[in-house]
Amino acid sequence: MDKVICPVCGFAGHSIESHFIGGNTACCKITKDEFVSRFPDFKMTSDAFDGALMKLQTEPISDLHAPEEKKPIVLEDLRELTPCEYDVSNLFGFKLKKKMNVTGFREKTSYVPDIDPNYIFSKKVTMEVVLGLNTNRPVMLHGPTGSGKTTLIEQIAARINYPVMKINHHADMYSYDILGQKVVENGDMKFEYGPLPFAMQRPFIYIQDEWDALNPEIALQYQAVLERRHDGRLGNLVLSANAGEKIEASKHFRIIATSNTCGLGDDTGHYQGTQIQNLAFISRFLLRTKLEYLEPAEEKKVIAKKFPKLTEEETSAFTTVSNKIRKQYEGGVLNVPFSLRDLINWIDLYLMTGKADSSIKMACTSILPFSDATAIHEIVQRYFS
Repeated sequence: MDKVICPVCGFAGHSIESHFIGGNTACCKITKDEFVSRFPDFKMTSDAFDGALMKLQTEPISDLHAPEEKKPIVLEDLRELTPCEYDVSNLFGFKLKKKMNVTGFREKTSYVPDIDPNYIFSKKVTMEVVLGLNTNRPVMLHGPTGSGKTTLIEQIAARINYPVMKINHHADMYSYDILGQKVVENGDMKFEYGPLPFAMQRPFIYIQDEWDALNPEIALQYQAVLERRHDGRLGNLVLSANAGEKIEASKHFRIIATSNTCGLGDDTGHYQGTQIQNLAFISRFLLRTKLEYLEPAEEKKVIAKKFPKLTEEETSAFTTVSNKIRKQYEGGVLNVPFSLRDLINWIDLYLMTGKADSSIKMACTSILPFSDATAIHEIVQRYFS
């Protein structure tokens, strides 16, 4: 298509309006006003330019200015994620004697948890979980309620763009809830994968949340998968309900289990619903680590970040009270622990009411036996007098 040629400098383009002095592509020796006075009848745009402009002006505004729609990465596309290495020291702020990387992915999908910028990582347990991810050892992460076991896994995954599939286990689960079953679709029978074979074929961190709540015979469905193969992958799964189909684990498929009792039973009576698990199943978790409640100094940092409106004295008082309660629980004086989850809820209610004693009653003590509630309120009054 013919372009317009400037009679002054020879510039050629579909529009020469911006090439004069003061324009975005200034290369001419005169201004636009001087040009118009010298060549009043000169057409400064080509026919092609005029046609394109007319088309834009007649299209709906919503089509013109709508942002380009990004297609979400679907589950099938997870197999195409690009692995990359992340420096552990930079990622979590740890000082390490030797450089260590952890494998994650370049792309962030909707299956990657959101980053909590206020989260503080426990160095020991984080490094052990990272070791499990790097070596593909099934990890058993155990600890008291509210210590943040699942959150730790999710926050590690969030920083390395690792997709997560979390399955909450309970006593009413059956094998088909994990492996899948045949269903009728459009008059035909087809096998619908359960979460385990589905996740195995993709780069997921599969979180067996509260796995010790499963019936032991159902939990054994995981046993073959927990066996590491000679090539470093986890074991194969044979679906007898689907004509013996063999599911091979992706080389980036990982399993991490969380529990309060490690499958060994609950002597305290605090974790009703958990069950003693088969020892052969428990032994398949090749890396086991315990996540305790945060140390007072670390917990204080978390509270200060999460609740900047608190004074330093208030932050110290809350942290001190929570740790006093835990010490009494460990010493057998109290029958219930006091988790970080409980502490955060208490502070939330305190900021709404302005009263430490009544807010902890709403958050915790109203359901406790009289002796436990009295002991806790005495601690609160001591530090919030």
